[in-house]
Amino acid sequence: MLMNKPSPDSFSEGVAALHNGEIVELATPSSRIIAKFIDWLVVATIIAIPLILSVILADLANTSRTIANQEAAFSLNKLLVFTVFATAFLYEPYMLARNGQTFGRAIADIRVVRIDDGDKPAFIRSTVRALIYWLFGLFNYLPLMWNKNSQGIHNKITATVVVFCRSTSKARPQR
Repeated sequence: MLMNKPSPDSFSEGVAALHNGEIVELATPSSRIIAKFIDWLVVATIIAIPLILSVILADLANTSRTIANQEAAFSLNKLLVFTVFATAFLYEPYMLARNGQTFGRAIADIRVVRIDDGDKPAFIRSTVRALIYWLFGLFNYLPLMWNKNSQGIHNKITATVVVFCRSTSKARPQR
């Protein structure tokens, strides 16, 4: 007897049916906020050193009397600023493509999965997800108030959901 796969719109409160039929427990908004806060702390820690170096280099460039030293300091300063933004932007896509979790999500015991098969999102999908998040900011979370499957704009567009790790066999990364 053939059974229809549950539709992603047939979710009950706090539970989702993925397209492969797997039932998962959706992450709560509070667990997502905790994870995001921890990730902001991680990114801030990662970028603090290049920013401090950038300030030191800018000061050295201002006190230097030779144009060559000023140009070298300015070039290195631009490289450091680029590194800061690249790190901040690529942290989440890299971590999600690696195992579906960032450090914050691992601590909160939640994971991002594709809605079609429950697997971790690939790097391209994770990058698009991060870009959409950066473009829309906190507005991404507005749909959580009326969306049964707790998908923000970035989740909806990239066909992902955030679930508790305990709710799926694929949710625990292989170590």
